[in-house]
Order: sequence, then structure tokens, then C-alpha cells
Amino acid sequence: MKMLKTLSAIAAALALAGCIRDNRDDCLFPLRLHFTYLYNVEDTDLFSDEVETLCLYLYDTETGTLAASRSMTAAELDDDNSTVWLVPPGRFSLVTWGGVKSRYDIDPGMSLDAMALSINADPQTGSVAQDREHLWHNLTTDLLVNGDLTPGYDIDLHKLSNDVTVTIAATEGTSLPYHPSSSITAANGTCDAFGKIPDGTPATLYAPQVEALSRADVLPGSVHSYTTMALADGDGSHLNVDLGDTTVFDGSLTDLIGENPGIDFDLLDDFQVYFLITPGDDRLDVAVSINGWQVTEYDVTLR
Repeated sequence: MKMLKTLSAIAAALALAGCIRDNRDDCLFPLRLHFTYLYNVEDTDLFSDEVETLCLYLYDTETGTLAASRSMTAAELDDDNSTVWLVPPGRFSLVTWGGVKSRYDIDPGMSLDAMALSINADPQTGSVAQDREHLWHNLTTDLLVNGDLTPGYDIDLHKLSNDVTVTIAATEGTSLPYHPSSSITAANGTCDAFGKIPDGTPATLYAPQVEALSRADVLPGSVHSYTTMALADGDGSHLNVDLGDTTVFDGSLTDLIGENPGIDFDLLDDFQVYFLITPGDDRLDVAVSINGWQVTEYDVTLR
């Protein structure tokens, strides 16, 4: 594989030399890119472990228009997660999306400011089915392509998605009166070229993958798994948890998670929300923990 890539690079260099010699105006020049994913809890480069696909969009700095685009798998990169992309000469901004397979739709638009990535919702229900397809982003500006032998550009990706696991469980020796249900909504289903949520983005309804907790002859609860686009202050996120007709929780998911003083929404990408419920004759005692830290305790009237 390495020999094949080397031969391809040599062939491209020869073709470029011929193009320049013939003084053509459609010559393509090498843009050297090196990809990493360094900003994470492990504080190490996890690109090779987590990012499987790349979608690249190159915009002309002067006009703002799309100059070139490319989609590839991480397996197509060199061993050090780098690549050489032949593009027209000029000065550019590069938008990189990582991890995109089928859950997200990219609209490159007519310009950098018009680019948008959106999560795909079911046209019938308006909800997004659970799929653990994570998303990464990078915007690099002022890339110069003119044929000079430069060392290239480092493209460090930033994760723009979260795993949220909502567990609703009965305390040991008790049983829940009904099967739990939950849902998450958040106004975070669209990102622009800068990795930001545009103003006016409508709420996205996330549907969970549900797995029952098993304990002999009782209803202990269930685990509800979500993969959402990145949670952040002001995203309007909302978590609803019900037991039959009884509302266990109905409020801001971001605020609830933020009750844990160790939470960093920009760095963390895995949030464990645990509802431990003790049923009584006419009420439920509820204790809520976030990533192992109890943040609140309350009771609700059973309906």
C-alpha cells in the first residue's frame, strides 16, 4: 500500500511539472494535510481510533466560493494520517467534517458562510433515531497553495457530538410500577462552517435505543442510549422521563448535567444520567446522579 501511494505521488508530481511547463491555467498543486484529534479526555491523539471518514471543503478566501471538495476514508490516508490533495492555486479556508456516514447531511452552499451540516430526521415522525455516529469538525483559514514545498497544515479535529446514557432504575429490593420512557430535544441539529449552531435552529427530537435492566420477577428499569450533537449552554436541551402517567423529570438537560461541578461540555463527550427511584404507596423518591456524582434528590406524586 505504501509503495502504491509513493508511486501515485511521483506520478502526480510529474503531471504537475508538465502542466507548469506547458503554461496551462488549470494546473493543480499539492496541498499537504495532517489530521489529528487531540482535544479529548485521554489527552492523546485518538484520530486513528475514532475517526473513520473525512469530508473536505475548500473555499476561496477572496471570493468565498467553493473551489474543491473531497470525501475519503481514514484508511486512504498515509500511515501518519496525512494526505496530499491536488487543488487549484490560491489562498483558501478549509472546512473538515469527520465521521460523516449516513446520519448527517452536508450542504456546501454557494459560499463558506452558506455551508451547513444537519442531522437527518425521519420525515414522518420528525425524530432522529439512535445511531452512534459521532461528528468532528475543523475550520482552518489562510491556507496558501502555490506549488512551494511547504511542510503542510495540521488539521486538529474537534468533536461535535455526545453520548448521553439515561438510566432509570429501581432501588435494590423494589420494583418500578411502570416501564420508563424518555426523550431528549435540543436546538442543536445544524452546524455552520464555523462549527456553531445558527440562530433560529429548530429543536431536534432524539429517540433512544432502550435496553431493559433485568432482575427476576420485578421491573427494575431500563437504559436509554442517545447520541446527540454537542450539548452546550443555551442549546434549549430538554430531557423528559416518565413512568406511565407520572413525570419523573421534565427540564433542561444541559442544566441538569451542569449540576456536576466537574462537567466541561467542551471537553467531555460521554454523559451518564442516572435516576435511582424508590417507589412508595403514592409517591416516588428520586435521586439523580451525573457521571457518578449525585446532584439532586426529590419526590414526585405517583399518578
